Amino acid sequence: MIIEFKNVSKVFQEGAGDNLVDVSFSIERGEFVSFVGASGSGKTTVMELIVGATEKTKGEIIRPKNTIMVFQKDSLLPWLSVLENVILVLLNEKISEAEKIKIAHEKLALLQIEKLADKYPHELSGGQTQRVSIARALAVDPEVLILDEPFSALDEKTKEELHKDILKTWKEHDLTIIMISHQIEEVVLLSQRAFAMSAKKISAEIEIPFAYPRNAEDEMFMKKIVEIRRAL
Repeated sequence: MIIEFKNVSKVFQEGAGDNLVDVSFSIERGEFVSFVGASGSGKTTVMELIVGATEKTKGEIIRPKNTIMVFQKDSLLPWLSVLENVILVLLNEKISEAEKIKIAHEKLALLQIEKLADKYPHELSGGQTQRVSIARALAVDPEVLILDEPFSALDEKTKEELHKDILKTWKEHDLTIIMISHQIEEVVLLSQRAFAMSAKKISAEIEIPFAYPRNAEDEMFMKKIVEIRRAL
Protein backbone atom coordinates (compact mmCIF):
# COMPACT_ATOMS: atom_id res chain seq x y z
CA MET A 1 0.00 0.00 0.00
CA ILE A 2 1.34 3.41 -0.96
CA ILE A 3 -1.55 5.71 0.03
CA GLU A 4 -4.24 5.32 2.66
CA PHE A 5 -6.89 7.67 4.02
CA LYS A 6 -8.60 6.68 7.28
CA ASN A 7 -11.69 8.73 8.13
CA VAL A 8 -10.10 11.90 6.80
CA SER A 9 -11.95 15.19 7.05
CA LYS A 10 -11.02 18.65 5.83
CA VAL A 11 -13.12 21.42 7.33
CA PHE A 12 -12.79 24.74 5.52
CA GLN A 13 -15.59 26.37 7.48
CA GLU A 14 -17.94 24.93 10.08
CA GLY A 15 -21.32 24.20 8.52
CA ALA A 16 -20.11 24.94 5.00
CA GLY A 17 -21.06 22.67 2.13
CA ASP A 18 -17.50 22.41 0.80
CA ASN A 19 -16.15 20.36 3.72
CA LEU A 20 -14.70 16.90 3.10
CA VAL A 21 -15.98 14.43 5.72
CA ASP A 22 -14.81 10.93 6.75
CA VAL A 23 -13.13 9.88 3.51
CA SER A 24 -11.45 6.45 3.57
CA PHE A 25 -9.65 4.57 0.77
CA SER A 26 -6.35 2.89 -0.03
CA ILE A 27 -4.19 2.66 -3.16
CA GLU A 28 -1.64 -0.07 -3.83
CA ARG A 29 1.81 0.64 -5.24
CA GLY A 30 1.78 0.44 -9.04
CA GLU A 31 -1.97 0.95 -9.46
CA PHE A 32 -3.67 3.28 -11.92
CA VAL A 33 -6.75 4.68 -10.18
CA SER A 34 -9.11 7.56 -10.91
CA PHE A 35 -11.31 9.87 -8.91
CA VAL A 36 -14.35 10.78 -10.95
CA GLY A 37 -17.13 13.22 -10.20
CA ALA A 38 -18.67 16.54 -11.08
CA SER A 39 -16.99 19.85 -10.35
CA GLY A 40 -17.13 20.55 -6.63
CA SER A 41 -17.45 16.89 -5.63
CA GLY A 42 -14.23 16.95 -3.58
CA LYS A 43 -11.74 15.38 -6.02
CA THR A 44 -9.27 18.26 -5.95
CA THR A 45 -9.33 18.49 -2.15
CA VAL A 46 -8.39 14.81 -1.92
CA MET A 47 -5.47 15.38 -4.30
CA GLU A 48 -4.29 18.42 -2.34
CA LEU A 49 -4.30 16.28 0.80
CA ILE A 50 -2.27 13.58 -0.96
CA VAL A 51 0.43 16.01 -2.13
CA GLY A 52 0.39 17.94 1.14
CA ALA A 53 -0.83 21.21 -0.38
CA THR A 54 -3.46 21.38 2.36
CA GLU A 55 -3.66 19.74 5.78
CA LYS A 56 -6.38 17.44 7.10
CA THR A 57 -8.60 18.51 9.96
CA LYS A 58 -8.81 14.99 11.35
CA GLY A 59 -8.18 11.38 10.41
CA GLU A 60 -5.01 9.60 9.28
CA ILE A 61 -3.16 9.85 5.97
CA ILE A 62 -0.36 7.56 4.79
CA ARG A 63 1.38 8.96 1.70
CA PRO A 64 4.83 8.95 0.11
CA LYS A 65 6.92 12.11 0.09
CA ASN A 66 7.77 11.90 -3.60
CA THR A 67 4.43 12.77 -5.21
CA ILE A 68 3.99 15.21 -8.06
CA MET A 69 0.95 16.64 -9.79
CA VAL A 70 0.39 17.60 -13.44
CA PHE A 71 -2.36 20.17 -13.87
CA GLN A 72 -4.78 20.82 -16.71
CA LYS A 73 -3.59 24.43 -16.88
CA ASP A 74 -0.27 25.03 -18.61
CA SER A 75 2.42 25.73 -15.99
CA LEU A 76 5.49 25.99 -18.23
CA LEU A 77 7.59 29.13 -17.85
CA PRO A 78 7.35 31.01 -21.17
CA TRP A 79 10.88 32.47 -21.04
CA LEU A 80 12.52 29.02 -20.73
CA SER A 81 12.97 26.46 -23.49
CA VAL A 82 11.34 23.03 -23.24
CA LEU A 83 14.63 21.52 -22.05
CA GLU A 84 15.15 24.29 -19.49
CA ASN A 85 11.59 23.84 -18.18
CA VAL A 86 12.31 20.17 -17.48
CA ILE A 87 15.73 20.86 -15.95
CA LEU A 88 14.13 23.45 -13.64
CA VAL A 89 12.57 20.79 -11.39
CA LEU A 90 16.03 19.28 -10.85
CA LEU A 91 17.46 22.57 -9.56
CA ASN A 92 17.89 21.34 -5.97
CA GLU A 93 19.03 17.82 -6.85
CA LYS A 94 22.62 17.06 -5.82
CA ILE A 95 23.73 15.94 -9.26
CA SER A 96 25.89 17.51 -11.94
CA GLU A 97 24.54 19.83 -14.61
CA ALA A 98 25.43 17.23 -17.22
CA GLU A 99 23.35 14.62 -15.37
CA LYS A 100 20.38 17.03 -15.17
CA ILE A 101 20.55 17.61 -18.92
CA LYS A 102 20.79 13.85 -19.51
CA ILE A 103 17.71 13.15 -17.36
CA ALA A 104 15.74 15.92 -19.10
CA HIS A 105 16.56 14.53 -22.54
CA GLU A 106 15.60 11.00 -21.40
CA LYS A 107 12.18 12.12 -20.18
CA LEU A 108 11.51 14.14 -23.32
CA ALA A 109 12.44 11.08 -25.40
CA LEU A 110 10.11 8.94 -23.29
CA LEU A 111 7.21 11.22 -24.29
CA GLN A 112 8.46 11.30 -27.90
CA ILE A 113 9.18 15.04 -27.87
CA GLU A 114 12.99 15.22 -27.64
CA LYS A 115 13.03 17.13 -30.95
CA LEU A 116 11.18 19.97 -29.16
CA ALA A 117 13.97 20.51 -26.60
CA ASP A 118 14.98 23.94 -27.98
CA LYS A 119 11.43 25.19 -28.59
CA TYR A 120 9.62 27.65 -26.32
CA PRO A 121 6.13 27.14 -24.83
CA HIS A 122 4.42 29.56 -27.24
CA GLU A 123 5.63 27.37 -30.13
CA LEU A 124 3.94 24.22 -28.81
CA SER A 125 0.51 22.71 -29.43
CA GLY A 126 -1.74 21.78 -26.52
CA GLY A 127 -0.73 18.12 -26.73
CA GLN A 128 2.97 18.97 -26.87
CA THR A 129 2.61 21.25 -23.85
CA GLN A 130 1.01 18.46 -21.82
CA ARG A 131 3.75 16.04 -22.86
CA VAL A 132 6.39 18.50 -21.65
CA SER A 133 4.53 18.91 -18.34
CA ILE A 134 4.44 15.14 -17.87
CA ALA A 135 8.12 14.77 -18.85
CA ARG A 136 8.99 17.45 -16.30
CA ALA A 137 7.03 15.64 -13.59
CA LEU A 138 8.78 12.34 -14.38
CA ALA A 139 12.21 13.97 -14.18
CA VAL A 140 12.10 13.89 -10.37
CA ASP A 141 11.37 10.14 -10.45
CA PRO A 142 8.12 10.31 -8.44
CA GLU A 143 6.53 7.37 -6.69
CA VAL A 144 3.07 8.80 -7.39
CA LEU A 145 2.03 10.84 -10.42
CA ILE A 146 -1.26 12.73 -10.12
CA LEU A 147 -2.95 13.88 -13.32
CA ASP A 148 -5.51 16.65 -12.79
CA GLU A 149 -7.89 16.66 -15.79
CA PRO A 150 -4.81 16.39 -18.04
CA PHE A 151 -6.61 15.73 -21.33
CA SER A 152 -9.77 17.83 -21.09
CA ALA A 153 -8.56 20.67 -23.34
CA LEU A 154 -7.21 18.43 -26.11
CA ASP A 155 -8.74 17.28 -29.38
CA GLU A 156 -9.73 13.61 -29.68
CA LYS A 157 -6.74 12.49 -31.78
CA THR A 158 -4.20 14.13 -29.47
CA LYS A 159 -6.04 12.78 -26.44
CA GLU A 160 -5.90 9.24 -27.81
CA GLU A 161 -2.14 9.52 -28.46
CA LEU A 162 -1.52 10.82 -24.94
CA HIS A 163 -3.60 8.03 -23.43
CA LYS A 164 -1.25 5.52 -25.10
CA ASP A 165 1.83 7.42 -23.88
CA ILE A 166 0.56 7.52 -20.30
CA LEU A 167 -0.25 3.79 -20.23
CA LYS A 168 3.16 2.97 -21.71
CA THR A 169 4.94 5.16 -19.15
CA TRP A 170 2.94 3.67 -16.28
CA LYS A 171 3.66 0.08 -17.27
CA GLU A 172 7.36 0.57 -17.93
CA HIS A 173 8.33 2.72 -14.94
CA ASP A 174 6.65 1.17 -11.88
CA LEU A 175 4.55 4.29 -11.32
CA THR A 176 1.45 4.72 -9.23
CA ILE A 177 -0.89 7.00 -11.19
CA ILE A 178 -3.92 8.84 -9.84
CA MET A 179 -6.11 10.66 -12.34
CA ILE A 180 -8.80 13.23 -11.61
CA SER A 181 -11.49 13.32 -14.27
CA HIS A 182 -15.13 14.06 -14.92
CA GLN A 183 -14.98 12.07 -18.18
CA ILE A 184 -16.33 8.61 -17.33
CA GLU A 185 -15.29 6.98 -20.61
CA GLU A 186 -11.70 8.15 -20.08
CA VAL A 187 -11.71 6.72 -16.57
CA VAL A 188 -12.85 3.30 -17.83
CA LEU A 189 -10.35 3.45 -20.68
CA LEU A 190 -7.33 4.00 -18.43
CA SER A 191 -7.99 2.99 -14.82
CA GLN A 192 -7.88 -0.24 -12.85
CA ARG A 193 -10.18 1.20 -10.21
CA ALA A 194 -12.37 4.26 -9.93
CA PHE A 195 -13.54 6.14 -6.86
CA ALA A 196 -16.83 7.89 -7.63
CA MET A 197 -17.22 11.11 -5.65
CA SER A 198 -20.42 12.93 -4.84
CA ALA A 199 -21.24 15.55 -2.20
CA LYS A 200 -17.65 15.55 -0.85
CA LYS A 201 -17.67 11.81 -0.19
CA ILE A 202 -16.67 8.63 -1.99
CA SER A 203 -19.99 7.19 -3.10
CA ALA A 204 -18.57 4.00 -4.65
CA GLU A 205 -15.33 2.11 -5.37
CA ILE A 206 -15.55 0.40 -8.75
CA GLU A 207 -13.17 -2.25 -10.11
CA ILE A 208 -12.29 -2.02 -13.82
CA PRO A 209 -10.57 -5.37 -14.46
CA PHE A 210 -10.32 -5.31 -18.26
CA ALA A 211 -7.09 -6.02 -20.15
CA TYR A 212 -5.33 -3.26 -22.09
CA PRO A 213 -5.81 -1.89 -24.71
CA ARG A 214 -9.52 -1.42 -24.09
CA ASN A 215 -12.31 -1.16 -26.62
CA ALA A 216 -14.79 1.63 -25.92
CA GLU A 217 -17.40 -0.18 -28.01
CA ASP A 218 -17.23 -3.39 -25.97
CA GLU A 219 -20.43 -4.30 -24.11
CA MET A 220 -18.67 -4.72 -20.75
CA PHE A 221 -16.95 -1.36 -21.22
CA MET A 222 -20.32 0.30 -21.73
CA LYS A 223 -21.78 -1.45 -18.68
CA LYS A 224 -18.93 -0.12 -16.55
CA ILE A 225 -19.66 3.43 -17.73
CA VAL A 226 -23.29 2.99 -16.67
CA GLU A 227 -22.18 1.60 -13.27
CA ILE A 228 -20.00 4.64 -12.59
CA ARG A 229 -22.64 7.08 -13.83
CA ARG A 230 -25.18 5.59 -11.41
CA ALA A 231 -22.73 5.98 -8.53
CA LEU A 232 -22.32 9.72 -9.07
